[in-house]
Amino acid sequence: NLQKLIIELILYINRLTKVKIKMNIILNVAIKTLNSLINLIGNKNVNIDSAKSGVDQYNRIKAQIGSPGILKILALKENELPFFEASLRDIGRRIDIKSDTGENNIRNAEISALRFISWIETINSNGINVEIPSKIKATINDDVGRKQIRALELIIRNVINERFGSQETLEKELNSLLNSEIVSKWKQSSDQGDILSGTTFSELASLYVNKQEFTNYSKLYIETSFLNFLRDKRKTIQNFLEDIRRSRNTLAHNKNISNTQLSLIDLYYEELISPLQDAFDNGETDVNPSQFIDVSNEELNNYFTNLKEDIADVKDDIAEFRSSVENKLGIISKDTSDIKTTTKQVKKQTQFIIAGVILLLIGLGTTFYFVSGTKKDTAEIKNDTKEIKALNKKTDKTVESIKEITKETSDGIKDIKSTISDMAEGVKSLAKTGGLVTQPSVPSEYYHNARMLTQRGEIDRGIDQYKELFKFDFIAAEPIIDFVSILRQKYGEENLVNIIDNFISPSKKISNSYAKLLVTKPSSKDLKFWLSNKPLFLPAVPEIVKHSSNQSFNLTRYMLQTDLEKMFMDSSLDRARYYIDPVRADNEFQKVKNSYEKTNWETYNNYKKAPLFFYTQGSPNIGTGQVNFSPMLLDELGINSNDKYQIRIRATGDYNKLMKISNNNLSEWNDFNNNNSSLKFKKYNGYFKTIPFSKELFPNNLFFPYISDLPQDQKFQHICASWLYKGELKFDVKWIDNENIERLSENINLCPTFIKKPNLLKMNIIDLKHNQNNKNVQLSIQDIIPIYKPSAKINMIKKIEVMNASGSNIIELLTPEMKKTNNFKFDAKNMSNLRNCRTVNQCEVAEQFKNLILSFDTDFDQIKIKFTISYFGRSFKNLNDDTVYMSNIMNLKNN
Repeated sequence: NLQKLIIELILYINRLTKVKIKMNIILNVAIKTLNSLINLIGNKNVNIDSAKSGVDQYNRIKAQIGSPGILKILALKENELPFFEASLRDIGRRIDIKSDTGENNIRNAEISALRFISWIETINSNGINVEIPSKIKATINDDVGRKQIRALELIIRNVINERFGSQETLEKELNSLLNSEIVSKWKQSSDQGDILSGTTFSELASLYVNKQEFTNYSKLYIETSFLNFLRDKRKTIQNFLEDIRRSRNTLAHNKNISNTQLSLIDLYYEELISPLQDAFDNGETDVNPSQFIDVSNEELNNYFTNLKEDIADVKDDIAEFRSSVENKLGIISKDTSDIKTTTKQVKKQTQFIIAGVILLLIGLGTTFYFVSGTKKDTAEIKNDTKEIKALNKKTDKTVESIKEITKETSDGIKDIKSTISDMAEGVKSLAKTGGLVTQPSVPSEYYHNARMLTQRGEIDRGIDQYKELFKFDFIAAEPIIDFVSILRQKYGEENLVNIIDNFISPSKKISNSYAKLLVTKPSSKDLKFWLSNKPLFLPAVPEIVKHSSNQSFNLTRYMLQTDLEKMFMDSSLDRARYYIDPVRADNEFQKVKNSYEKTNWETYNNYKKAPLFFYTQGSPNIGTGQVNFSPMLLDELGINSNDKYQIRIRATGDYNKLMKISNNNLSEWNDFNNNNSSLKFKKYNGYFKTIPFSKELFPNNLFFPYISDLPQDQKFQHICASWLYKGELKFDVKWIDNENIERLSENINLCPTFIKKPNLLKMNIIDLKHNQNNKNVQLSIQDIIPIYKPSAKINMIKKIEVMNASGSNIIELLTPEMKKTNNFKFDAKNMSNLRNCRTVNQCEVAEQFKNLILSFDTDFDQIKIKFTISYFGRSFKNLNDDTVYMSNIMNLKNN
């Protein structure tokens, strides 16, 4: 016996050595390929020393150029990028292996490397050149690969058929799970007596791996050492079948399948089929996988001749799968509770920013719902009980290998020092036993028991196990998600929030708040709580994003959610620490990422500056010359607000006499509303000079509170010519929002602060001749920003001056009386039109001046032009208040 053991050990070491040699070759190719990818997207030459450093480089480059930049460089579709990046993360986690790495880890590293290289081959097929340094040697030939793909489909089909027993039962159960039109379509396309032969590969795979159905097949995989690529065997199977679907599509297009894909198919086939073959050999199933691999060339060719491209992904949720197939077939679901489309639109003119149609998919079941199709009678349950007892000893040994330290605190509540990965490993180890732990003491044992009991329909016992689980101090998303699903199933939605407190103590703020977040829409107070917790509990943010699509707009909540999304993205590389299932972590990340990338940062920054903006109305050149400032609040008001909000103003210096509000006191709280009727509109009246709004005056696009950020609102609006005045014009605003919370925003500047006054006059050199001692210059006016003077009726040019760039010397004084000289040329008709100023919209000085041409001689190298305008009122009496239009500096040097 000893000799036999030694021989087996030598054979094992020999086999492991060969595996490692083969693995090192593949890993070397993967790392060099990753290096080529980094050099392509980063447009530089680098040499990475490990897969992890390469993935870190990719993330830094992506942070600079964003997802659109990556998609453009790699010619990938938007829906392909998450899967490609998942393969990239996998090699970063797995392929920097050590010499003492076990066989399973080596195998998983090989799968990761091949998946990544396969994606690079896909990218290269799109016309991109990412260098793969050497060709992977296929472990099987093309013929065997085709046989394995065909066999996989037939084996899965037969395992599902066996589970239902007959085609009649299968059809009945499919009709209960799916739309009857889907089942009818399959039946019409199928072979006689085999409904599932009418499905596509992705549809068949989705039926097999969905969370609701897979509990019926999981017993076939309990004892296997395969399928540990991900912590959850079901998710591992789903990922492998999705990759196989992509390879099938290559064959469906009559394209040659690559060596990389063939090697992957061979690995996947062994991973997926070996457990089923063992199950058949042990009498646990009547489906014998080995009989399907033996196929004639005629049958094989017939199979691939009829093969069609399958564009649907393998779904792991029955509701998502059902919706996908219905959409593909153009079926309108009869069960409108399954799919709800909510259109959210802010109807007020000031609230165009948040609008759209949100598609919300409501799942048909919970994660561990016991499928009605699972039919076990009392005798079978008794047999299961015997098996559980027999496995207790084995379970106890497994528990001893889980490295978790427990202690009793002073209040009797258990504390735990363990990582999520420890817990995941414990759950995985226990799952292999298939039985309950008789005396659970650590989280993984309680969680395992809770899952087993709820799967068997013993809801109350499962809840008791969850209650004990939540006495431990750990933070993981899945146990809370699963538990809330069970509570919802038992108690319904009503009062579910309060019921949670009975099982998860409110003193455990993160776990308790997250559980409640799964069932209620969060308020701004809730968002502040999550924002204040450091480090951020990442699983909370995807739930907040999901809820927000069906909540009315709230300004405070919008700002907080945006801050949370940013914080989430900044720390998203740590997301796996909060999830037992890394695939779930990636899916939740994608939800937040999609929302974050839609953020309009111009809108966000304006909201941050002020919760409202002002419309400017009236005619500053007519009558009293007042400009009306009408506020528009961006937030939705609450039911206790009476549709009113309040503003008070502090006007100092020149503004103290130039700003008024009817007969009210500016410094008191005055009521306003957003009603567009001028009869109901309360306005502030300004008697100071203004200029038309121009984006050029706000290089950072921060328009609030001076003007709306919507282009259609910016036409004909005015802002203060604040550089002409001393003092400040600041205001406070308070309101009750739709959460019935009083909000207050203070010390907001109504008139923009210009560091220097804008170039009001833009001149263009149309001719420049260099003479011996000076230069002959012809200029035309390109643009003018008019300054509007209250009460002015007529604008007249008083003088035009040409000066050097510093303004210290004036070399020409040009007036309308000089129009007949050679020094000054202009169109007299345009000059006379300046008298036609009637209203603010007609009095566009720039339009009157645009064709004006100046011609003069100068010896200055740099010049600027100064226009001085006189304003006249109704009595044509000079108001003696001139306004200066100063041009940009023009360079007249030889160069």
